[in-house]
Amino acid sequence: FRYHLERFRISWMSGADYMKIEKNNVLVSSLVQSKKVNMYKEVKIEFVGDKVNDAGGLLREWMHMVIKEMFDESTGIFQLCKTDDIMYKLKWD
Repeated sequence: FRYHLERFRISWMSGADYMKIEKNNVLVSSLVQSKKVNMYKEVKIEFVGDKVNDAGGLLREWMHMVIKEMFDESTGIFQLCKTDDIMYKLKWD
């Protein structure tokens, strides 16, 4: 098992991959950019138009924005179920 994982290891000296995210279209740009990065490397976030380096804070902000957009009633991919419990289901429209 350990040998199997070792073949995916990438040296930290190989650098990081960057995802360039548009703040006005976080979910779609994240899906497009995720296809261009190697998820076995360190992934850093860059917001288009911002002049801030990612030291971990942008990754947290990006994750918060993606989740918020996924559950947004008007644009998200999940909708609240009509039950007494708090449950979500995929939107199909």
